[in-house]
Amino acid sequence: MKYWNYFKTICRHKYYVFIECCKEGIPWLGIVHDLSKFSPQEFFASARYYNVDGNNYEYQLAWIHHKNHNKHHWEYWIDRNYKNGKFKVVKIPEKYMKEMYADIVGASRAYNKDKFDKKEPYKYFIENSRYWIMTNDDKIWLMKKLMKLGGIENRDEWNEVRENLNNYFNHSISDIEQMINKVSEI
Repeated sequence: MKYWNYFKTICRHKYYVFIECCKEGIPWLGIVHDLSKFSPQEFFASARYYNVDGNNYEYQLAWIHHKNHNKHHWEYWIDRNYKNGKFKVVKIPEKYMKEMYADIVGASRAYNKDKFDKKEPYKYFIENSRYWIMTNDDKIWLMKKLMKLGGIENRDEWNEVRENLNNYFNHSISDIEQMINKVSEI
């Protein structure tokens, strides 16, 4: 039963991602989105640990396989310089940024079902993106799309965004103001 439930969850997620990808003008990426989840390397481990702590070694191998085979994951676009240990961050092409956006929105729709709120994807981004290694332009692009979806426009919400930028991107006030100006060009 666990495998069947996991299969249904993948299909529901893919359905919502496909809808969002079509809205973004990238229907093919919606069709092929997360196909690696059906591979033996990912499916069986993920189904076995479905709704359980993801710290199992087998599950971790499945997750590594997944993010290294799917360009809509930010992890796909980073490399580490073996000489100095620093990360090399590559700007993510727009079509994969759109798929990342569709993935976040589609996952929120699939997992929250009838309780879905258009602000939920933005909340997910704020709660999780602090540790994402992406260019600031890519983070701003994604934040801008998620804010627009959530209808975040009033002054109180902008103040919350300013605070989130300060907390999550760790920049100076002038850098934050520049980011706010970029984001506010909606």
